[in-house]
Amino acid sequence: MQSLVNPWAMVVLFGAHFLAFAVVGWKKKTPRYVPALLTFALLITVFAMIATDTDFAVGEYSGRVVLRVTAAISAVCSVSYLIYRKVNERRTAAARS
Repeated sequence: MQSLVNPWAMVVLFGAHFLAFAVVGWKKKTPRYVPALLTFALLITVFAMIATDTDFAVGEYSGRVVLRVTAAISAVCSVSYLIYRKVNERRTAAARS
């Protein structure tokens, strides 16, 4: 089946996001962007593998599938941490007023 998305375009897109989050994290000197960086690194790897038509096996599973599942888990962790931080900021602001 032909993909509707050019995998190299996705590599560039996720690469730009990776670079932006890395710069912001470096300037703010905080590790809170690490889950997002991990997600983008995994997605860059997956789409580069698709673009070059390479794969590897992890037991009986495709390496691409393993990397995508890992990226999804990392994205869930990243979004969960963002929600946790925002809820705590609101609680702190409410307690102050």
